[in-house]
Amino acid sequence: AYEISGVPKAIEKYLGNAEKYNITELPKISLSFLLDANGVVDLVSATASFTEWVTEEKEVRKKNKKKTQKSKDSKKEKDQDESKSETGETEDEKDAETEKSETADDDDTTGTAAADAETETETEEKPEIEFVHRKRTHRVDLNAVRIGPEDVKSMQQSDFAHSAKILLELDDRDRSVRETAHARNDLETYIFESRNRISDEKNVQKVSTEAERDAFLEVLNNAEDWIWDIEKESAGVYKSKIRELKQAGNDMFLRADELEARPAAIAAVGKTLSQLYESVEMLRTNYTWINATEIDKLENVTKKAEVWLNTKIEEQDEKSLLEKPAYLSYDIYYKVEPAVELAKKLLSRQKPYGWGKKKKAKNGTNTTTESAQSGKDGEEAYTSKIDADGEIENDDGDGADVEAENKDDSETEGQDANDKTDL
Repeated sequence: AYEISGVPKAIEKYLGNAEKYNITELPKISLSFLLDANGVVDLVSATASFTEWVTEEKEVRKKNKKKTQKSKDSKKEKDQDESKSETGETEDEKDAETEKSETADDDDTTGTAAADAETETETEEKPEIEFVHRKRTHRVDLNAVRIGPEDVKSMQQSDFAHSAKILLELDDRDRSVRETAHARNDLETYIFESRNRISDEKNVQKVSTEAERDAFLEVLNNAEDWIWDIEKESAGVYKSKIRELKQAGNDMFLRADELEARPAAIAAVGKTLSQLYESVEMLRTNYTWINATEIDKLENVTKKAEVWLNTKIEEQDEKSLLEKPAYLSYDIYYKVEPAVELAKKLLSRQKPYGWGKKKKAKNGTNTTTESAQSGKDGEEAYTSKIDADGEIENDDGDGADVEAENKDDSETEGQDANDKTDL
């Protein structure tokens, strides 16, 4: 609320002083408000406007113009001459010529008189005084003071706590309403989708009998009627009903889904097993710095997964489509996953620094320190040292062997990287 003051003082100034101001009407009060971004209205300005009519003298200069009229006598003479020319056709030619000459003289005289009659005459400019009425507006700024409401008291600490509690309760109610709506929507969606799958999907018909499908359809219809009959709705009630329906129909749908998922999983895992066997051969040939025990472990894990897969495939072939599957598609992926992780670990292991190279003895003599694997591969012995710039120099000046071995190492590492990508 705002308190506006200064109006009586302004009225006394302009309406009470009739000698100075010609104002007879009450002022017009104008209030300007501003709405900020928070939706709060604030008073910006308050003014009182007085309207005064003022009469002023103004000097105006005008030009007076007069216009003479045509002579009436010249007009009459012209009419008489025209009548004479019409009636004088029976007279002699001489008299006609005389009359024509006289008429021409009269016309010249008449034209000169008419031209003189139409001339305008101008008089001198004379100043005139006119009274002009003009409106003058007087604006007075008023005083505006914001005052607080008297009927609303300021909130105490306990009031703030109580209001916060109410807000939390309202939030819980809103959350409960949203969760209930989502749970009901999920239940209705499951009912409609299950009903469509039973009637449309051929795989469902292959893995179930007609009695099973009819029984489950009856359960779905009863659940749909139950939705409209429930009195007290809650998210927990709807979720419990969804679990009940899934328990009754998920076995049938699982058999239908696995009918296509198992062949795809077998094909993918068969390709993975082939890549694992290739990795074992590559590790034995190129990764000489890896212990043979770890490579054998990878081979054993791979064979174990292959044997398990073949056994489960034979068991599933003996079962009917109406029975519970011997294995599921995700079981195949879980079974081969340990072998894949072990292969990635071994293939990512880098060659130790200085593997298969000669080391220079401290007394200056060359001592051969070859490993058992380097002797099998027939690598030639050589000595090298690394200078400050990182370049490798041979003691005997022959750098061809070092370059050849570095090339072989780079090729081996490139092949290893390709094998990792395949896995």
